Amino acid sequence: MIFESIYLMTVIDVIIISLTSIAFWNFFSNRQALKHLKVFSGVALVLTGLVVISSLYIADLISMYVLPLFLSGKDVYRVMRTLHLNYSWLLSTAGIAIIVASLLYLNRIIFPRIIRLEEELTKRATTDSLTQAYNRSEYDEIVQREMHRCKRYNTLLSLLVLDIDHFKKINDAHGHLAGDNVLKEVVNIIRENIRGSDYLTRWGGEEFIVLLPETGVEKAEALADRIKDSIENHQFNGLGKVTVSLGVTQYREDDSGEELMKRADEAMYRAKAGGRNRVEVGI
Repeated sequence: MIFESIYLMTVIDVIIISLTSIAFWNFFSNRQALKHLKVFSGVALVLTGLVVISSLYIADLISMYVLPLFLSGKDVYRVMRTLHLNYSWLLSTAGIAIIVASLLYLNRIIFPRIIRLEEELTKRATTDSLTQAYNRSEYDEIVQREMHRCKRYNTLLSLLVLDIDHFKKINDAHGHLAGDNVLKEVVNIIRENIRGSDYLTRWGGEEFIVLLPETGVEKAEALADRIKDSIENHQFNGLGKVTVSLGVTQYREDDSGEELMKRADEAMYRAKAGGRNRVEVGI
């Protein structure tokens, strides 16, 4: 009976130690996510307690398999009887196993779901649902941050405003679904031409903004020309040619966000008045 208990205790000890080791590794792997959720310290405290408890199970294994090597037969028998499986030990071990399993479940299932939900909510709050470009409210925060960076580090900043020509005619002739597809394809073309550090925003309707950090007006104008040509040469299914008009300007030290936008917007309307499918620079 004693040896059967020793066998069962060995199996249980190994399970507890293994689960704790997995929980510790999972905690280490997910430490950034846990810090993001502000639960890092709490989980670390619980896990530290579990590691300490787990060390007692390692002591159990040492007592069962190493200590007898240094004892007489009578002493070995007394140690084995002391370690004999009992319900109190079994209940406390079951409680520890439940805590470890719960911690693993939280860390591997619940916390990642919370993070994904937060990311989804943030995405919905900051991006346009149709085109996945930034939305207007997010742009307001971005432009303030980039203007502050310009003032602090004396860097360049340019703004590009793009409007799809005769977009209402596309909707009227082909339907709003076709219009939505044009918007998404135009966004894809813009993304193919800009850098990862640039910010693309849907300002409203068929109008888009590209904020270009560390970019002067000459490079911004060249980018606007590339985007214009790429859209003009793109094949929009069943729609024929689609063109855009663009306005470009560069940030001045005393500009507000509204003044920067107004100057680029006025340049875009000059491009419209000049025949469309053009780029104009706001000085």
